[in-house]
Amino acid sequence: MQVISFYDSDNQAHWLEEIKRSDWRAGAFLHNLLSKGAFFDAVGQHSKVLLLTEGDELISFCTYAEKDDIQPTELTPWVGFVYTFPAHRGHRYAGLLFDEVRRLAGEEQVKEVYLSTNHIGLYEKYGFTYKTQMNDMDGEPSRVYVRKIVTAYRKIMPAEIDPLWELQKAYKAEIGEDEPGERERIRLSTAMEKGQILFFGAWDREKLIGCCSVTVGFSTFDYAPGGVFEDFYIRPAYRHRGIAPALVRFAYSESGVSSMTVGCADCDVEMYRALGFSVRLGNLLAFE
Repeated sequence: MQVISFYDSDNQAHWLEEIKRSDWRAGAFLHNLLSKGAFFDAVGQHSKVLLLTEGDELISFCTYAEKDDIQPTELTPWVGFVYTFPAHRGHRYAGLLFDEVRRLAGEEQVKEVYLSTNHIGLYEKYGFTYKTQMNDMDGEPSRVYVRKIVTAYRKIMPAEIDPLWELQKAYKAEIGEDEPGERERIRLSTAMEKGQILFFGAWDREKLIGCCSVTVGFSTFDYAPGGVFEDFYIRPAYRHRGIAPALVRFAYSESGVSSMTVGCADCDVEMYRALGFSVRLGNLLAFE
């Protein structure tokens, strides 16, 4: 699957027909705006229509726009027209669109994005939190949600061992393991320098707020590089904001592996399923 921008596509006519398939009044309105060339007049000149696609099929779509249905307001930018086709619901595919919104907002140094909806419990799982109630252009009340933008996801370099080590110690403390010492710190730093383990982080400006690691080997599962996912930790104050799934997807993409596995306790299985680890491969055993 990939996220593309409607106005950057060479096949706009096809994607317009795909949008038209949506069984939703707002989807029909978006199709009308695009068909008549009125989209930018309605939502702002720098706005985008984001499409989650698989081949020629449209899976989900949304807008990342200067304006939405809450007008007038100084709040901007907005996520709007969020829709996933019925056959693809239940997989959190909208989260892939929101990841692209986060990336775009980060490039623009936007600190918050907003969303107008009357749904309760739907967007919270993607990191949105309720902000206030406002009236839409028809004078009807609507719930306004906000998502704070983490500045960047990127690989943690060996020279950044100090902030990573803080998270390592916090992670070990939370899972009830002994705090690692200087000897372990040196070993980890050396392994990072040799490329034996890759760390990826979520950064709020200069602060490292989350990390995970991927150890890359070769897997005969598909005769290609395979990765083992570990060291997954998000600072408590930053949880439930959609950072965790975005970090996992970033690590999978940037590590260059074709498959990625994780070993976990029974109590953590559902959490990892929600993060995309959905294929059970049997039992993980350790030799001693």
